[in-house]
Formats: sequence, structure tokens, C-alpha cells
Amino acid sequence: MNHKEDESLEDFMERLEYNVQRSRHPDLDPNILKKIFLRGIKDEHLDMLNLLGKGYISKESYQDIQTLCR
Repeated sequence: MNHKEDESLEDFMERLEYNVQRSRHPDLDPNILKKIFLRGIKDEHLDMLNLLGKGYISKESYQDIQTLCR
């Protein structure tokens, strides 16, 4: 799943969560969701999240990443 060109981070996160709920595994571990999200977003958005967060966003929990995106 990849971040579309004109899609906001919040929209991408909502689309990811919607797809997970419709999948065969709606109870995925938050660490797996975090990895899917981080691999799907564009580099410039990753840099922006790193600036908004407390450093490297990959060290934050999925819950904290959700909060930053909203």
C-alpha cells in the first residue's frame, strides 16, 4: 500500500486502517501496522513526521504516529 500523490497523511492512515479492518487479519499487531505505514509514505512526509515528533518517528508507537498525523 502506497501513499498517493495528492493524499494527506491522515487520509492515508484512514485508508490503511480501513483496509486492515476489511482484511482477514483485522487484529494486526500495532508494530506491524506502524511498519506498513512507514514503508508506504513518501520520504518528504517521513521527514516532516520526524520533525514533528521527538526525532526518528520509527521509534515512536503506532498510537503516537496516529496522533501526529491527525
